[in-house]
Amino acid sequence: VAIYDMIPLVVPPPPEIPIPYLTAEKRLVVPEKKETSRVLSQRAEWSAAHHTQKASEIIRICSEVSRLITWTAYGGIKNLTIYEGTGHAWNDLKRLSCMIKSEMSTLNNGMSDHTLSIKIINLALDKSVVIGDELCDSSGHIGLNSALKTVEPIPSSANINSCGGDGSPIAYNDLTVLLVSKHDGLASIAATVRDTLRNPANSVMLPDITEEVDKQLEKHGSPDLIISFTNKRQHPSVLHGLPLFNLENQPLFLSDTTQTSFPFFVKAMTAFSKEEKK
Repeated sequence: VAIYDMIPLVVPPPPEIPIPYLTAEKRLVVPEKKETSRVLSQRAEWSAAHHTQKASEIIRICSEVSRLITWTAYGGIKNLTIYEGTGHAWNDLKRLSCMIKSEMSTLNNGMSDHTLSIKIINLALDKSVVIGDELCDSSGHIGLNSALKTVEPIPSSANINSCGGDGSPIAYNDLTVLLVSKHDGLASIAATVRDTLRNPANSVMLPDITEEVDKQLEKHGSPDLIISFTNKRQHPSVLHGLPLFNLENQPLFLSDTTQTSFPFFVKAMTAFSKEEKK
């Protein structure tokens, strides 16, 4: 599991828009148009700055994630979960796919005898895309042959590359990546329970609800390694709301306050390898 966090824009909030009010003498006071225009201008600048910061952070995270996915795929790892609290970075799977394709092409200098198959799954959107099936043009856009398809029922993390939810075989993938956010945690479980209780067709029993919740938890599995990329102002051990329900594998935790780098990736893999040999 890899944890990423969007860095917010830390600026003072703009003043509230002036509104008419009554004095103690019940006299109506109307704000001056010049003052109202000034405040509206400040609020517009504040909003634009936040949108710009959000867009730049999405690109930064997608860029770092594409590098991590590429290293993981070529490293022979089969399953990877990537968490970003807001989920905004996962809304455009096409953009992320092209960035990964670009990283893969850069790593092998555009010459490879084997094209890796990487399946990217967005749990919140219930959509997926398989990298290797799509064609990116020079502008970074994916061709029409790569429409996103609905995700099949997801089995446990241990069997995610071997069978579908009904036990039928699915296409082999060199790497399967789950993109999750805080919405895939307790909020998702609460929604499952609520929908089960509201369904008039069900004779709801406690075992039924428990079974539905277990299905939700199986999607996350139990990680073996958790790496967190945080900024220097945050505690290095913070999980940022990662939906972590199963600690059966007693995962190793490592964090770094710099951008995703290959030396840290190697350090994490080496530490995990040493831990496995104990």
